[in-house]
Amino acid sequence: MNRLDKELLRVLLVEDDEDDYVIISDLLSEIEELDLEWVSDYDDALLAIGREEHDVCLLDYRLGGRSGLDLLRTASEKGHKTPMILLTGRGDRELDLEAMQAGAVGYLIKGQIDAHILERSIRYAFAQALKVVSESERRFRTLVQNGSDVVTVMDAGGFIRYQSPSIERVLGHDPEGMLGRSAFEYVHPEDAERVRQSFTRNVGVPGVHEPLEMRVRHADGSWRHMEAIANNLLSEPSVGGIVLNSRDVTERRALEERLAYQAFHDGLTGLPNRSMLVAGLERALERAGEGGGVAVLFVDLNNFKLVNDSLGHGAGDAALVEVARRLGACLGAGGIAARFGGDEFVVLLEDVAGEAGATEIAERVVGALEAPFTLGTKEVFLSANIGAALGASPGLDDAAGLLRAADVALHSAKAAGSGYAVFDAAMNEKALERLDLEADLRRAVDQEEFLVYYQPKVELSTGRIIGAEALVRWQSPERGLVSPAKFIPVAEETGLIRPIGGWVLREACFQAKRWQGYLPPDYLPVVSVNLSAAQLKHPGFVSEVARTLEETGVDPAAVVLEITESMLMDDAEKGVETLFGLKALGLRIAVDDFGTGYSSLSYLKRFPIDTLKIDRSFVDGLGREPGDTAIVRAVMGLARALGLDVVAEGIETAEQLALLRELGCDYGQGYHFARPLPGAEAVEFLARARLAVGA
Repeated sequence: MNRLDKELLRVLLVEDDEDDYVIISDLLSEIEELDLEWVSDYDDALLAIGREEHDVCLLDYRLGGRSGLDLLRTASEKGHKTPMILLTGRGDRELDLEAMQAGAVGYLIKGQIDAHILERSIRYAFAQALKVVSESERRFRTLVQNGSDVVTVMDAGGFIRYQSPSIERVLGHDPEGMLGRSAFEYVHPEDAERVRQSFTRNVGVPGVHEPLEMRVRHADGSWRHMEAIANNLLSEPSVGGIVLNSRDVTERRALEERLAYQAFHDGLTGLPNRSMLVAGLERALERAGEGGGVAVLFVDLNNFKLVNDSLGHGAGDAALVEVARRLGACLGAGGIAARFGGDEFVVLLEDVAGEAGATEIAERVVGALEAPFTLGTKEVFLSANIGAALGASPGLDDAAGLLRAADVALHSAKAAGSGYAVFDAAMNEKALERLDLEADLRRAVDQEEFLVYYQPKVELSTGRIIGAEALVRWQSPERGLVSPAKFIPVAEETGLIRPIGGWVLREACFQAKRWQGYLPPDYLPVVSVNLSAAQLKHPGFVSEVARTLEETGVDPAAVVLEITESMLMDDAEKGVETLFGLKALGLRIAVDDFGTGYSSLSYLKRFPIDTLKIDRSFVDGLGREPGDTAIVRAVMGLARALGLDVVAEGIETAEQLALLRELGCDYGQGYHFARPLPGAEAVEFLARARLAVGA
């Protein structure tokens, strides 16, 4: 049946003039299957249009103080779609255009219409409206059938009344076969109760509800994560159900899970990372309560940097993965290993049997990491230091405090060379002292609280003073004169050794320049300055030394830079480049503590070295330990063969001096000649003793 011809047309007439209403009503009465509703007031008309119950609206142009155009515009702004025809008592082209622009589908002049014209206009307006609806429905069907979303319509009991074809593409089900079945049959059992409760709430409240995620069974038996939005349209006659729009979010969910995993796990080893460890430690401490039972082991690898630098990052990564595996093998069900960063790992132990239980695990880990590591074709050896802290200890009731205590114990284990150590109050005191010392040392660098003392060097064959070694001292306002043995290790750990070393070099160069002014022109004493590894490795070190020489005006021939064997071998290629750069400035290079490090003969050929300094440990045994005497004699023979000078350190007795002279040692220094002296006293000593020093 064609609705345009046979179905009842519902027409709303908005006319404030009763006579005109009668005329139009008579015309409309000639049209079959038409139901007419008449309103004469603007506000009543707006309410009637808002009910969306009419197929066509006829609007009089004049409606009291307002017009049909006003009504047309207001209805359009409110989104009402009922087609509207404007009626007016006069013809006006501008008014016609204005009506069309406002959304009218027709424009009729009252005195020029009859029943035929009126019926044709009404049916044309309705046909246009049906065409728009039909096109909209066609687009909707296309979207539903081809879209990625799955559309399901269910009744109030959850039974499927409509299922879009896209269900077959998304979940593999036949849409026809799902009709009449309960939607809950397809929901994962673990999600079913939660989904039922949400559905019950949706049935009771019209409109759109919050998205809900659930697992839905695919036709192949797998489960897909679906996100669904329910719209309760049970009261809509055209729908009469709960409309569910669902989309497959399985990939998104997998990505979220991967990101969540990555946020709390180390990408290389797969172990929990720092964030996850701290959270787990906090929970473990809460579970343990006052009774303790929680321990933390801070594990730091030795020699890892050497492996990483020499064999490459791939080998280093493989070593870390193997460390993670061995840690896991050492732990029971109550232990968790985490990568804290770099080559540091942390082990969390729960229900541990006090200090004995923690040390047992620590010994097991130390032993496991002492076994060789096979990296490609290389077999390498790593070891570990471990600091342990127990949650039952006073003041260690949170994750941060426990980790800090384990770190303090780790440093204690490193210093003692014991493999592992368990935190105690004495360590904490020592750590606080270390912290205060570092703070004071930083202030000392800023305020230049350092002094340079000079220990004279003597030409052993003549007794003539040939120069002095510059030795730094810290004159602290609070601590007094601080021994280098106490603050130099802290300076090296913190990187403060670079600015301290630079300051000492500058002061020593100034002092050497002053000596040149005080002493006779034919007497050029040299000053020796110890370099740190941090200085030698710094890319701009040669340039820094060049600037210091220029600023101080010292003769470069009067400056000797002392380095150790280990500094040379740490990065041999870079070391060669740096030393040749220093030599190009006119400086001399000495190897300090020779015989205690690598003692590689090859580097003596490669590096531009002028002097070897025999370590005091060998000088101390002269005349008493045949081995020490043999070593000193061998060093002397080696130096002569290579054309190098030799300086003996730590000469304290006349017997040592006599033996060194007998062995042909060139130069020496030690308490037998003089203790380290402040700058002014060193000048007087040099001037007084420049000719000879009695043996």
